[in-house]
Amino acid sequence: MHSESVYPDCLATVRRINFGGSTKSELLREFQKHSVSMNAQGETLFTALPETHAETYRLETIELTARQLGYPDGAMSAELFGRAAELGLSLCPLELAPYFRLQYLDQPAGFWITIASPRPTDRGETPTGFYLRRLDDGLWLRGYTADPEHVWDADDHFVFCRQSAVKGSISG
Repeated sequence: MHSESVYPDCLATVRRINFGGSTKSELLREFQKHSVSMNAQGETLFTALPETHAETYRLETIELTARQLGYPDGAMSAELFGRAAELGLSLCPLELAPYFRLQYLDQPAGFWITIASPRPTDRGETPTGFYLRRLDDGLWLRGYTADPEHVWDADDHFVFCRQSAVKGSISG
């Protein structure tokens, strides 16, 4: 047994993220407006997202590290995602990532946040998922590729959904 606090008995960051109702072109204009960049993998994954989301949703997300999920030595995605599910958390829809990036413009430098989401079904050349990062040159929505055996570090940050989507307005 380790002494670190494990969710739900730890400090965690909760955010309410609105998503949907924007086309990819509109999202790209917002990226440009806020100086958000994407790497090549992020662009590939973004291109693979559905063109538009007619309905808008609000999701409550929770940011946790692998350590806060009970893995002081790190763990593979399946272990992390399984533990999160045991704790009542779920994976985020992949298309949440661009909206999350645009609503988290004050991210501090120094660490990245992986959006815990299902792997894309079309694996071919499609990256595994998205992560958010602030570097010296600005904000990023980056794609990444990780095989199922990849061991995440204990201090890597992940965002999960804490409750199911609720229809609502993204103006509020």
